[in-house]
Amino acid sequence: MARRILIVDDDPSQCEALAEIATEAGYSPRIASGGAMALEIVRNDPALAAILLDLVMPDCDGFGVLEGLRDMGRNIPVIVVTSTENEDLI
Repeated sequence: MARRILIVDDDPSQCEALAEIATEAGYSPRIASGGAMALEIVRNDPALAAILLDLVMPDCDGFGVLEGLRDMGRNIPVIVVTSTENEDLI
């Protein structure tokens, strides 16, 4: 059974590209189009292996997701994947 990975990004083309890469690497990708959706998936999926996380999203940004993970006590590896040019964020 493939390990599940959560891809969180509001850009559908980015989600598609990351899902393809994750699948080729042997993961079963789940996709969340925003931070609120991501946190809901995390609450209901105790077996997530990792999260690929965009920082800039309209509803709940990546920092909000990280806070939510900490508040839930979830220790899931997170890789930040973002295309922002704002150096203050990274």
